[in-house]
Amino acid sequence: MMMLMIELPPDTQAKLEKRATETGQDMQTYVLTLIRRDVGAPPLRELFAPVREQIQASGVTDEELEGELETAVSDVRLKRRT
Repeated sequence: MMMLMIELPPDTQAKLEKRATETGQDMQTYVLTLIRRDVGAPPLRELFAPVREQIQASGVTDEELEGELETAVSDVRLKRRT
């Protein structure tokens, strides 16, 4: 087992303490939970690899994809306003 000691800015420490309390955990348990979650999660590059491969196989250009994404974001924003 490894012991790790880090210095936190006071505002970060306060936020961590608050969130730990809100979840009913002490700070050490809460921070360990965050670290385990982060270490256990696959990197975004790995998560999106199949999507990237499908896009490349489709022949869609970066410009076309960017346009589609911008349209989708605009549509979502518009729906939120109404």
